[in-house]
Amino acid sequence: FLVFYYFRGVLAMVSKVQGLFGSRRFWVAVGGVVFVIFDGVGLGISADQVNHLVLLGGAWIVGDSLRSA
Repeated sequence: FLVFYYFRGVLAMVSKVQGLFGSRRFWVAVGGVVFVIFDGVGLGISADQVNHLVLLGGAWIVGDSLRSA
């Protein structure tokens, strides 16, 4: 019985991870983090521009979440 419940939990977790990788919101968030990291190496973009792009991505994520709820 314990083995069955363990594998059922693992399968549920795998399903959630697959859903996460298929989510547009997840990829927008990853893109924002990658953009901030790459900006640290010198893309020639001002701090205000980086801030605005990250806030725009966050606003899109919130708006998409509210629309789908």
